[in-house]
Amino acid sequence: MPAVSPDGSRIAYVSRREASPGREQNVIIQANPDGTQESHVYRSPTMVEQPTYAPDGRSILFLRVESGRGQIKRVYRMPLGDSPSDTAVALTPA
Repeated sequence: MPAVSPDGSRIAYVSRREASPGREQNVIIQANPDGTQESHVYRSPTMVEQPTYAPDGRSILFLRVESGRGQIKRVYRMPLGDSPSDTAVALTPA
């Protein structure tokens, strides 16, 4: 189920896309509610889940599944805007 921005003008969801032949990645996509004007917000070779908009609509929060000592889910924040950052910020410790 997609997340809806606070003003209702955009949705965000996760999709698996081919990064290169034989290699897939998880992508958080933002689009208009009708699916037009799709843009990639974040790409990761590891699983990402549950994108949701911050209350002010200026960033998307999501879970990223990381391995190490078992599977760990960490919360990340990805800024949005005219020129979003290339780097998501971890909000939970490693």
